[in-house]
Amino acid sequence: PDIICFAMMTGQHEEPISVIKEIQKNDINSLIVLGGSHPTYFPKIIEEEGVDIIIKGEGESSLLEIANRLDKNKDIKNISNTILKQNGKIIENPMGKLIESLDSLPFHDREIYYEKSNYLKNNPHKAFILSRGCPFKCIFCFEPTYNKLVNGNGKLFRQYSVKRAIKEIKDVVDKYGAKTIRFSDDVFTLNQLHTQEFCKKYAKEIGLPFYCITRADCLNEETVKMLKLANCRALYFGIESGNDNIRNNLLKKDLSRKSVFSAATLLHKYNIKFGTFNILGSPGET
Repeated sequence: PDIICFAMMTGQHEEPISVIKEIQKNDINSLIVLGGSHPTYFPKIIEEEGVDIIIKGEGESSLLEIANRLDKNKDIKNISNTILKQNGKIIENPMGKLIESLDSLPFHDREIYYEKSNYLKNNPHKAFILSRGCPFKCIFCFEPTYNKLVNGNGKLFRQYSVKRAIKEIKDVVDKYGAKTIRFSDDVFTLNQLHTQEFCKKYAKEIGLPFYCITRADCLNEETVKMLKLANCRALYFGIESGNDNIRNNLLKKDLSRKSVFSAATLLHKYNIKFGTFNILGSPGET
């Protein structure tokens, strides 16, 4: 292959490095590209032997540009979002513009996984992410650091249009089947008017039970009502700590106790189950 790519998360980054060493042993002359969260936050991984280039942040445009330039035998040293080795030197390029319209991206090619794994293909639970970005500043999350990396390069929070989102979900359900849907967006109801519009269309055209993640202060009665209409079976949000000082002053959650109880009351009223995320052992906690 011309290019071998690895998507890496911290904690799972050592195995790809060992695979890269095996590739080197076998004299496979491929360009080794690393992307994902680990290279984004720990770019020094470019110094690992065998690693040719890393992509920080969103990789779709950068990887496409790398492939197109290789096709034309052009230099790849000045592509945004990349850090690469060339002639013994490390060249770091600036972060490029964030993808403004997520609708411009093609559907995710699940077939490359499903053709290798019947478990994934036949799994009745299918997952989607319909948005990118989060404006909040919780210190235990990667988002504030990422927002600093891409500061000034475009709108941080972006989402698929309702039409596009429904179309991709229907495409997956029609091709592979599903019994339940999981939405893995950081804050599914951040734009509540958009969520309400989505739920209305989802209820009519799909209707499968679904699960999502949000914040307690990103729920009002109309949104919860529409989530119920669309067959939301469970919703999860972070409390992190029952201690207001730890939650807001230490962890920077910026979430009032009142918001938590208000969200819980609404979810009980419309009979939507919910779970909470909590952090134990924060500094100063007893």
